[in-house]
Amino acid sequence: MRIFIIIVLLSTTVAGTATAEPVVTVSTASGEISEGETIKTTDEVTININAAADSMITVVEIRIDGDVVKTYEPKSNTFSKTTTPDTGDGEQNVEIIVSSDRVTTFNYTIVQDSIPPVIEYTSPVQRYSGRSSPSNVTVENAYVNLSGNISDTTGVNTVSIRRTYQHSSNASSGQSVRTYRINNPGNRFNQQLFLGSGENELLARYTDEMGNVRRHEFTISVSDSENPKISLTVPNRTFNQQVEMQVSVTDNVQLQTVTVERPDGTGFRPITESNPEPDPSLLSTKISRNISLDEGKNNISVTATDRDGNSASESATITYNRQIEPKITIYRNQTQITNGNLSLQAAVIQGEITRVSVETINLTTNDIVDLQLIYSGTVRERVDIGEIIALAGGRTQVQVSATDSEGELHTNVLVADNRSEKVFINESSLADERSAQTATETQAVSNESSNDSNSSNTPGTDEAIQETITATTTGATTEPTEIPASTAIEATGVSVVVAKINQTQIQLGDTVTVNASIENRRRINQDVVVPVAANGEVIYTQNKTIPKNSTINMSLQYTANKPGNVSLQVGSAPAGKISVSEDSGLVPLDLVRNGLIVFGSIVIGGYLILKSLAIYLGY
Repeated sequence: MRIFIIIVLLSTTVAGTATAEPVVTVSTASGEISEGETIKTTDEVTININAAADSMITVVEIRIDGDVVKTYEPKSNTFSKTTTPDTGDGEQNVEIIVSSDRVTTFNYTIVQDSIPPVIEYTSPVQRYSGRSSPSNVTVENAYVNLSGNISDTTGVNTVSIRRTYQHSSNASSGQSVRTYRINNPGNRFNQQLFLGSGENELLARYTDEMGNVRRHEFTISVSDSENPKISLTVPNRTFNQQVEMQVSVTDNVQLQTVTVERPDGTGFRPITESNPEPDPSLLSTKISRNISLDEGKNNISVTATDRDGNSASESATITYNRQIEPKITIYRNQTQITNGNLSLQAAVIQGEITRVSVETINLTTNDIVDLQLIYSGTVRERVDIGEIIALAGGRTQVQVSATDSEGELHTNVLVADNRSEKVFINESSLADERSAQTATETQAVSNESSNDSNSSNTPGTDEAIQETITATTTGATTEPTEIPASTAIEATGVSVVVAKINQTQIQLGDTVTVNASIENRRRINQDVVVPVAANGEVIYTQNKTIPKNSTINMSLQYTANKPGNVSLQVGSAPAGKISVSEDSGLVPLDLVRNGLIVFGSIVIGGYLILKSLAIYLGY
């Protein structure tokens, strides 16, 4: 930076007489310059200097950034001069010094900017910095960021970018123009552009505060060799005649067509060939439709093509198993006798249901006590039952009936005893249980006593972690000998000492507690993954830290959601077998058995009393 200093040296007219400082004014064609003012210009500025003093002006000096560039010797009380100091680009300090008996200094700043901004591109142009236009660029995606750094003396006011794309189709051709503008970008700019496939002509203009413009023209070409991406989501198997299809299609440049073919051979196009101009809305599409199925296998396919002819397809097969027969489930835990009536909680599910009813029959007189129509109408997949049903004074048969779409009747029954306020299974099952009850009662009591004596071997729960495991039982009866090595905790030096289940027979939806005792004989704390396996398949893992030289107890829970026989184990330690039966909605067998014991005892006791009385009376 150079400083202009103009010095005017004034002489005194009378020796020893005090004089005032010289008066100096500086002006340009645009007007007078104020002391300390900053002038911005694109070129050198011509100034008019006028000075007056009480005594002779001996020297006038112009300095630029401290360097003397012009000197005048007026030898007069006044001075007037028009001059153009030799300034250059950048900010410079100008001093005009006028000297007589006293000295006056006049300062102003000139910012000269005659050079357009200099651009250093950072994307998508690489390794370019200069004044000329950059080389052409090739990219793979329609969206690009044009960005770079800006260098300018006075600063850039605007960045203007114009994208021109020549397009053509079978029907027409034309030109797509899009202009982007950035105001006051500072030292860096970034503008996202959306381009068409092929060549896109760019004109970039960078204008600074002085109106200097840097103009760049270059081409960004989009070369697309990438296929569209398709995501097709449908179920593999269903019992429903209609399913929802979810489709997502994306492309890196622009989709041309998307076609969906239904199982019946018909199709539809969510995207068809459209305006060839660059269109960001055609980068992706989402489809959600209900598809009707035929019984058996149904094929669905999606095909997508982009503007450059790249294509992709995705297909799926849905197996539709039409289930006509409904399933009748009575929720035994929620079904109970209250005030002589039955609060029935049940559901008819999964099939094609047209009618559901509930009736109660007096088992002594065979008279119908109550009949309620729950549903009648078009085909439904589920009917929930929550009704208060009237009962007879003694035992009543409760029958839930469902009619399917082909007119077939399906029933599920139970027996309610109003005297004991208990719900039992049907009459034939009661008879079977009654005949087997006496023979098995003694053995059952013996087994229960044996189980109680062995209960001390069950691991405790001082450090128990309660977890619910929901697993699908497979119905297999083969008990595994070990679980996969990748999940065996024995590899860490920790072993499962004992594992045991708390019951062996449950119904669908019931929970079994699995107790395990785990021992760490190492001298360090050990982090382990405790696996639980059902029929040889690991269904659950629990992270646990076992303290050094110690044994801890864990308690986990297994909930069955499918009938069958299940062998459980923790690590490589078998925990036992359980039998999972269908939820019939009836009272547990143990309650029925205990009721029969009491009833049998009353009958036998009464019989012995009557027989003794008959002998006593001589009959």
